[in-house]
Amino acid sequence: MKNSERDCHQVLVKNFQLALPVEKSYLGSEREIPILKIRDWFRFFLSNSCIHILHGLRKPHASRERDILVAFWRQYQQLHPQHRIFDEVSRGNLCLSRALPLVIHGDEGRGRRHCAHFVCSFHSLLGMGIGKQKKSSKIWAKMECNFSGHSYATRFMIASLRKKDYTDQQSERWEALMEELALDAGSMWQTGVSDPNGKKYWGIVLGLIGDWPFLHKSGNFTRSFNNIQKRVTIRNPPAGICHLCRSGQVDCSFEQIGTRRPDWLRTVFAQDPFSQPSPFVENLLHVPGEEPRIWCFDWFHTMHLGVFRNFLGSALALLSEQEWFGSVDDRFSSLNSKYKNWCKNNPRKAFYGKLSKEAIGWDTTKTFPSG
Repeated sequence: MKNSERDCHQVLVKNFQLALPVEKSYLGSEREIPILKIRDWFRFFLSNSCIHILHGLRKPHASRERDILVAFWRQYQQLHPQHRIFDEVSRGNLCLSRALPLVIHGDEGRGRRHCAHFVCSFHSLLGMGIGKQKKSSKIWAKMECNFSGHSYATRFMIASLRKKDYTDQQSERWEALMEELALDAGSMWQTGVSDPNGKKYWGIVLGLIGDWPFLHKSGNFTRSFNNIQKRVTIRNPPAGICHLCRSGQVDCSFEQIGTRRPDWLRTVFAQDPFSQPSPFVENLLHVPGEEPRIWCFDWFHTMHLGVFRNFLGSALALLSEQEWFGSVDDRFSSLNSKYKNWCKNNPRKAFYGKLSKEAIGWDTTKTFPSG
């Protein structure tokens, strides 16, 4: 009872070998914060012949792995022709057929007693797709998104910290972790990792993704959602809400949704958002002059928990008004019955147990559904 973790390791790790032999490092001189570096993960992948996972394949296939990466970087060059990776290739420092595109993901979740718990990981941009697809396996140089599959085989842990590990008296640990991440990511394109046969592979971290608090904190931005103007009367000029452009400032509104050419569009990369030099800018390959692009908005937080959630709430509110019943609750009850019947007849799984006005955050008809 006094040391349950030791006995769990004895049974799960030593007896049943349910742990991967990835070398463990520590943050700084203290041995309190263990980290798993990207470099050590790559050594594990290459020594155990499972680098194909980062290509989005289910089993090793050398020629197909090579063609997938060549096709990916060819299309990436069309989007970002000035990216520094292509300068390194022209100098002979990199081989695109063995350069894996990666991103670092950070997010705070809830730990014990609802306390914040930070988790940092990395994953490949290439994976098994979004869901079940019949034709994807027939494409030779397929480039599917990395959303399908078990997290243990698609997301790879770098560090996990409790709130007290990087706040208050331990706040310097956060900066130390960001510095370590940047150096590790920089070494992956500068020196790479060799497999047992001497063939070298590179990991190209193209950006950091996560929710907005993580992007704000990891980039040391002067502009973020924290700076949104909440008062009608402006006392001090607002700093802006986006690290990519000047939206939210006095002369640049961020709510121009009635045009395809809002004012903020002409201000992209026009103003430096950093409060201090970032180690990621110094160590990661990027497009010169577009350093803020390293910090990317996460699809899950932006769409699933953002735009799509609100859109779906509005759609359900409109559908409920088409029902021939008096109260809002009765109309949603009828709509819920149709939803269940449709899932049963198609057949599709009903992921939501009950549709109601509370489910879409629609407390009164005078307010806007919030998802």
